[in-house]
Amino acid sequence: MVLRRVVMAGMRCSCSTATSAQPAQPNLQQLLDSWTALPMVRALVQLGVPDELSPDTSIPAADIAKIVSADPEMLRRAVRYVAGIGVFKEMPDGRIAHSETSLQLRKGGALRNKVLYRLSEEIVMPYVHGSLKILQDPSKSGFAHLNGIDYFTEWLPKHPESEALFGQYMSEATSAMMGLIEDAFPWPRSGVIADIGGGNGHLLRALLQKGAAQGVLFDLPSVIETSRQHWPDGDLMRGSSVTYMPGSFLEAVPVKADIYVLKWILHDWSDADCIRILSNLQASAPKESQVVVIDMLVPEDQPNQYHVAKFFDVHMAIGYGGKERTVAEMRSLAKASGFVMVEVLPVGRSPFACFVLKKSEAEL
Repeated sequence: MVLRRVVMAGMRCSCSTATSAQPAQPNLQQLLDSWTALPMVRALVQLGVPDELSPDTSIPAADIAKIVSADPEMLRRAVRYVAGIGVFKEMPDGRIAHSETSLQLRKGGALRNKVLYRLSEEIVMPYVHGSLKILQDPSKSGFAHLNGIDYFTEWLPKHPESEALFGQYMSEATSAMMGLIEDAFPWPRSGVIADIGGGNGHLLRALLQKGAAQGVLFDLPSVIETSRQHWPDGDLMRGSSVTYMPGSFLEAVPVKADIYVLKWILHDWSDADCIRILSNLQASAPKESQVVVIDMLVPEDQPNQYHVAKFFDVHMAIGYGGKERTVAEMRSLAKASGFVMVEVLPVGRSPFACFVLKKSEAEL
């Protein structure tokens, strides 16, 4: 059995392709002075300002305000504010122009759905009202403390627009990481690949394009219904090589496959729930199958330093009751659910890793 521990340095990444640059460590005063810019950016996106503004020319604030039904003076002041963090450009004559950042806030841009999702009320308010609660009682997420229900299994299915936005955001994040994920593990060209909690199926589609493997997309019934409609007729995901299977991995995973992929799944859940999920998978998994868990890897040798995995660790706790994990913590989950962790593979130079698990009895 081979275990390659890969400890990756903190890198600028948020479920997207990472660079090797370490972001400057912010201080509390900077955060306190600037956090209100983020909801204002979201409001400008909701108004449609990035879409109505031409990519190549500037426009008077009063003109764009008329187009999007905003107060011209307040719009000018808002743009003046967010231009300080690189969103839009405030011209000397009062005109507004795009910046490289605001171009990504247009429909189809890499930052649009991220801003709309991350700064939505259901994501932000658990931070405001739930942070104290989870410090006292981390058995529930900040969202659950605030709303009384689980975000993924109870709230999202009852809010189709939010569920669709979440699916789009995750699809875009997956697409940005696709090349790194494809190179990180020797994905098979045949057999069966099961994407557990795979959303719209973008990762599964990319993996199936590499060969003649069969695919299974497993997710909640409401997600599977959306996934079927996401792909046009004639697409690989609408062909005979893909099986759509609704269900809950907290209850059972009745899927037989050679490779099971859990991409950005376990970090959404507590240790107890992760053991439950992996145990359900272990009950169905063939002896020689492998499980590839793709999550961030929390470094154990970088105290007092900013690292995106440390941010996501707290973000997962507040929003969903989950956590990012170290190698030792992931190994413990595997052991408790009947698996053994055999490899930890880097996902390019990103903060993510592929934790490769096999059934324990296959290693004896």
